[in-house]
Amino acid sequence: MSLLNIAPLQSQSPTAEAVKQFAPLGPAINVLMVWPRFPASFWGFQGMMSLLPEKTAMPPLGLITVAALCPKSWNIRLIDRAFDQLPDAELQWSDLVMVSGMHVQKGDIADILRRARALGKRTIVGGPYASSEPEVLLELADHVVVGEPDEAFDKIALDLETGTARRLYVIEEKPDVPKSRHAVTGIYMYDNRVFDYARDLKPSKRGELEITDVNNAYIAAGDCFFDELDG
Repeated sequence: MSLLNIAPLQSQSPTAEAVKQFAPLGPAINVLMVWPRFPASFWGFQGMMSLLPEKTAMPPLGLITVAALCPKSWNIRLIDRAFDQLPDAELQWSDLVMVSGMHVQKGDIADILRRARALGKRTIVGGPYASSEPEVLLELADHVVVGEPDEAFDKIALDLETGTARRLYVIEEKPDVPKSRHAVTGIYMYDNRVFDYARDLKPSKRGELEITDVNNAYIAAGDCFFDELDG
């Protein structure tokens, strides 16, 4: 398993270093997720799509995953620009416009972010393009996420709700200088008490029962042990 850290700003550019205070969005955020349009290219599969009973070959799995991680109190809409229009009314509805995409989608990403900003909407962008060129997107978006946000999104969501959101989040899954030489492999072995501990679990902030809480129960009981694996 990768080591993860939400790092402080690394860039020395004026845009990234500028301190900006954002208003809290509160616990019931209207989030408009937008998957940008692909131009005619290898990634768009335009030549093949006319032969298939489908409207797109690249569904927005990243945004769908993030949607599942959002607090239950958030209201979420998803627009796939492969076949959906993006009317101003949808942007006006939102408190936060969330965009993800690849480098090949950069033209539509920029267009979406500019439109949202012109309407006074908060914006956050992640995905492969944001991870490769965050300094470019800091010029267009309020918040930029570098790296995979899965294990850190609860922190980002809380920051957005409470008005402490950063301009740039850098999630270090494989840092150059790890804090430890160890990593959790995800191989767990339990005795029959695991069923008793599982029955007492309470849902986490994302509304899920977490295996980490089972492990913490064993730790609290003084019965959690580990082995080091060579490899």
